[in-house]
Amino acid sequence: MFSGPAIFRGARFQGLTEFLEVVFEQDANFSQTAFRQGTGFSGAHCRAKCDFSSSQFDREAFFLFSIFDRQATFASARFGSQADFSDAAFKQPDDLDQATFARPPL
Repeated sequence: MFSGPAIFRGARFQGLTEFLEVVFEQDANFSQTAFRQGTGFSGAHCRAKCDFSSSQFDREAFFLFSIFDRQATFASARFGSQADFSDAAFKQPDDLDQATFARPPL
C-alpha cells in the first residue's frame, strides 16, 4: 500500500514488473515510464488519479481486476504486446487519447 503519492515518472523497469494487488491511496504517476518486460497491475486499486501517459509497455501488460476510482490516463501510451484490462473497473472516464496498441486490447 502506498499511503502517499507514488511517483515513478520516467522510471525504466528492465525486468518483470509487478504491482499486483497494490493500493494507491493518493496519485500514482507512471507517466513516461518504460516497462521492458511483462508488467502486472492485476488487482491494483487506484483510489486517486493514476497517470500512465506516454508510457511504453514493450511486452504484455496486465490490469486484470484493477479498480480505478478516479481518472486513469493512458494518453499517448504505447502497448507493444497484449494489453489486458479484463474485468477492470473504471469509475471515472478513462483517457486513451492517442494510445497505440500492437494488438487489440482486452
